[in-house]
Amino acid sequence: MARLAPNISTLTELEKVWLAAMIDGEGTIGIYRSRRPKCRSGWRYYPVVSINNTNRRIIDKFAKLTDTWITRIRNYMPKNPNGKRIYNAEIRYKAVGAFLEQIRPYLIAKGDQADLAFEFIELQRGVGQRNYHLLEPFNDLYIRSRLLNHRGREPLDVSVLQLTEVV
Repeated sequence: MARLAPNISTLTELEKVWLAAMIDGEGTIGIYRSRRPKCRSGWRYYPVVSINNTNRRIIDKFAKLTDTWITRIRNYMPKNPNGKRIYNAEIRYKAVGAFLEQIRPYLIAKGDQADLAFEFIELQRGVGQRNYHLLEPFNDLYIRSRLLNHRGREPLDVSVLQLTEVV
């Protein structure tokens, strides 16, 4: 019997475990920021959960299980001319908390990132877009997220992540 599009209450434990494994192995949990010169603070901060893979079937299964939470599926070619096409699926930023609540018990590698996203969401709760008074705490969470998600051997230069004047 085919199920309807899943929601928070219809995911099985096995599906939650599979989603957590995909995020642990192929995904990203983070806090992003972008410049918004017209905003009072000059910045916009938001939580992100996404998955990248070169196998479209994996992305399609992820999208099917997260249908009510997913915002978009993209595909793009890597910078390496010999590389495979990369597919990406991203959870809507307003659904990040609900999604992570379902998979958090099963996360191994990205548990700290999920906890940081929960901290961000709790701080953001109730202030909406008028969050200019929370600029410093949001930026601190953004920097912590970048440090947790940093790749490579060279240490991350945190000074470039500090707040700067909006141009």
